[in-house]
Amino acid sequence: MSRILVIRGGALGDFLLTLPAIRLLHEGLDADVEILGYEPFLGLAKDAGLATATRSMEHAALSLFFVPGAELDEEWQAYFAGFSVVISYLYDPDDYFADNLEKAGVETLIRGIHKPLNAGLHAVAQLAAPLETLALFLDEEDRGIVLELGSEAPSAPSTKRSAPRIAFHPGSGSPSKNWDLDEWTRLALLLQEQRSDLELLLVTGEVEEEHGIADHVSGIWKQRSIRFEHLRAQPLRQVADALSATDLFVGQDSGVTHLASVLGIPTVVLFGPTNPEVWAPPHKATRVLRAPGGQLGQLPAESVLEEILRHPAMVSLSESAES
Repeated sequence: MSRILVIRGGALGDFLLTLPAIRLLHEGLDADVEILGYEPFLGLAKDAGLATATRSMEHAALSLFFVPGAELDEEWQAYFAGFSVVISYLYDPDDYFADNLEKAGVETLIRGIHKPLNAGLHAVAQLAAPLETLALFLDEEDRGIVLELGSEAPSAPSTKRSAPRIAFHPGSGSPSKNWDLDEWTRLALLLQEQRSDLELLLVTGEVEEEHGIADHVSGIWKQRSIRFEHLRAQPLRQVADALSATDLFVGQDSGVTHLASVLGIPTVVLFGPTNPEVWAPPHKATRVLRAPGGQLGQLPAESVLEEILRHPAMVSLSESAES
């Protein structure tokens, strides 16, 4: 059986948007598919059965492959030469990495884009396009991959309860994509006025810690007597398990939003300056709310509340509570 290597760097959202292409490889070819990437993300693909094996790219010796004319590590050369096809999504504008892969013995290198263009095709389609070289074509209905994680993963800190639970993630990798923090508080208050039994899960990570978002939101919510649980800077798999125990997720254009969506969690995602036709999670249970003129400051909490309440997942919860 042939072996195929997919090399994928980038942030969490970039990795998750590449998973449909990886699944296409996994299901479309009689080959072992291995992923070289960042450790926190690799476990998701492996647990979901999309990779035969994974390997972390966070090794000093690998950095030499980005240096022209470098003396390459023999172990890494042998590793790359062991694959019949290598598909790289790494940023390599000067072809240094590609040239060194050829030097290492890689005969077939397929180059994908490091970052999708912010116009035209959806990001998933852009990332899958290079696989057409292998006669693999991604159908539109296959863009919305849903991960089914293995049962051997660590247990979630919270499990589903009888009361509805909504997860909020008020951060992203770019401040321009973030909704006003006061509006998140107003939304939480409005939701709990609508449903007195509603449970809120506040999800924050390293980015929110760095920018003070975690302390700001949790502090105000405690002052305003908002009932919530705070999942704070936890490992990615624990975040995935906690999200899987929620009924709805509300977030912005971020990696955590894509994570919730690929886990099959009904999602409402707020978009400001970025293009949802390219970056929105391509899943049927995802609802996109675009701010007027792409300005999140023009999006009031009442509009988001309305979108949440009419989401099919919330409608179903309301009907169940009334019956």
